Amino acid sequence: YGQTGSGKTHTMFGPAGAAPVGSSVGFVSFIDQVGEGRGVVPRACEEVLAAVAARTAQGITSSVSVSYVEVYGQEMTDLLKGGALVGQSRVAGQRYVLDGHA
Repeated sequence: YGQTGSGKTHTMFGPAGAAPVGSSVGFVSFIDQVGEGRGVVPRACEEVLAAVAARTAQGITSSVSVSYVEVYGQEMTDLLKGGALVGQSRVAGQRYVLDGHA
């Protein structure tokens, strides 16, 4: 949450053009970024996938699921399901994700 142009998206994803909107290839491109310019999301993904790889090397089976829910005003939509409406409140959106629907 913050003022337009304050750097929210840059903080989360890194420099402009790193993850083209609506592109499945974009996900790979921003994950492949290296250096200090990377945002929070690629760093978090790297940490999670490294932990899964380490556990796999120890013979531990893991599974990873991802949800991508947008909060805009009072509406919440699932961006991985074509922008389907998830709920009209934060509680409904949280329940949607926690129940495994996302």
